[in-house]
Amino acid sequence: MFAPAKLKDLRLEYKDIINPRTSTGLGDADIGELAGDIKERGMLQAPVVQAFRDGDVAVVVVLDGQRRILAANKLYDTGAWEDEVIVQLLYGDDPIEYTPKNAIKAMLDAAAIGSRRKGLSSFEQPQHAAHLRRAGATNEEVGAAIDRSATWVSRMLTAFTKATPELLAAWERGELPDEQIKDLASTPKETQAEKVAATIETRASGDRAALSQARETVKRDAAAAAPQKTAAARAITPPGTAD
Repeated sequence: MFAPAKLKDLRLEYKDIINPRTSTGLGDADIGELAGDIKERGMLQAPVVQAFRDGDVAVVVVLDGQRRILAANKLYDTGAWEDEVIVQLLYGDDPIEYTPKNAIKAMLDAAAIGSRRKGLSSFEQPQHAAHLRRAGATNEEVGAAIDRSATWVSRMLTAFTKATPELLAAWERGELPDEQIKDLASTPKETQAEKVAATIETRASGDRAALSQARETVKRDAAAAAPQKTAAARAITPPGTAD
């Protein structure tokens, strides 16, 4: 269902409803570029919103399309856009009660819409997943929303937690594939930045043999850094149970 909404009535965040792209997705210059595109072509994809009742408070929260709203606000501030946009109402025009459970469901449903419209990047997926997990969503629920397995969600959240700032920056720039990110995140923090720089340099060289060797070195370092089970613990591990 689609309907007009006033820009001033739209909240980009509310309590547990936070979209990482609001603060990290685009800088001022990028928002300006997006604003110029919207001014010329219009807003081709309606932002997804939901109205919530929270006690005596009524709020309309943007669940997908925060950057489009930021760009529209920029146009409005310069007098190039009216204080109104067409939005997609996630669950219809009736407000729903704000509860942690309803907030999680709304974010998961909006994540699924955003993923189908324009996939979240390899960095944005675990970033968004981390917030959803903190809010109480399970790995299975997060995976279903972003079209990933629960195992992938678990592994990449672990990598997201272990990654140094250097690895996170390279990840956000899209300089490394998921598998290498996972392995690099498992290496000791004191040498991780050095390994990240070396891996990026090797990938840029195009030397496949060197890249393969570097990948195997990182895998060995990651395996060596992983906690090792004692002989007694290995002895009681049930057959067929994954480590």
